[in-house]
Amino acid sequence: MGIPIYFGTRQFGSIENPDGTTDATRFFHIYYLPLIPLGTYTFPSALAVEGGHRATPRGLRLASVGAAYLKAWGLVGVGALTYCAYYAIENGEPSRWALGLACYAALFGVIASWFFLGVRRPFAMSTTRLGWLAGIAAILSLGLAWPLTFAAREHDSRSHYSDPIRSDAHKAYSDAAKAYSDATRASRAADAKVEAAQRVIRLESDCARGNRESCNNFGVALLSGTGITKNETRAVEQFERACELHDATACTNAAICYQKGTGVPVDARRALALDELACNAKLAKGCARIATTYRAGAPGIAKNATKEKAYQKKACALDPKLLSCRAL
Repeated sequence: MGIPIYFGTRQFGSIENPDGTTDATRFFHIYYLPLIPLGTYTFPSALAVEGGHRATPRGLRLASVGAAYLKAWGLVGVGALTYCAYYAIENGEPSRWALGLACYAALFGVIASWFFLGVRRPFAMSTTRLGWLAGIAAILSLGLAWPLTFAAREHDSRSHYSDPIRSDAHKAYSDAAKAYSDATRASRAADAKVEAAQRVIRLESDCARGNRESCNNFGVALLSGTGITKNETRAVEQFERACELHDATACTNAAICYQKGTGVPVDARRALALDELACNAKLAKGCARIATTYRAGAPGIAKNATKEKAYQKKACALDPKLLSCRAL
């Protein structure tokens, strides 16, 4: 069930005229907060505004529009000014008392604008003038409240750092926080190294028991030096052992090492043989690598377009998402 939204049109910003009539502006509102002025109307009396009596349309009266906005939205200004005054006076510094008193004076101006712009009988001849003066004071106070508050905060910040005792305390706190952060990172890094080393020990143990996936992962750890001293030659041995246990990914890893000469002498024929084992195990990457080898050729392996196309089709049949399959 959704939240109901109340909206529509109604009169806001009633201002009595010296002849006893009342001007009010019709607004489009949401939750009775005036948003868009639609037109100002003259009613026979103040009671007629809410009573639905007939009214005479007139040009948009800015005093009525301003009264509507100040009455409805002035609460936001009241909150801002109250916070400004409280913040300015809470520490009791003489430099802030003037700011606090100015905010309280502006707050009085906002509230006064509500009274003067909504007054019915008292001061009938000067209602409009007083209303405009109060409204202008309220608008100016709202415009100055927040900048003054931020200026006070900036002054406090500068005063804080100019005080030797506070400055030294802040520096000590910052240094302690940095030391704690560095120690935490170092501890996490040490924990990660210990965890990686323990994982490598488990992989080596499982590989010794014939787990082909563990042999391949053990080779990856040796190749990258994660959790164990880097040893490329031993890494290739683990890849080949896993390949003998029918791990197609390990066959391809070993083939890449023979192709690049990582840990072993470059041997294109041995790399091709390992890729064929991977391809026969239905690993698309192995088939695609063979296709690439026959397309570009390699030491001891001649280019062969027929074999290239055949292995490429086989690779795409196993994995249509391969980039090389887009050209087929």
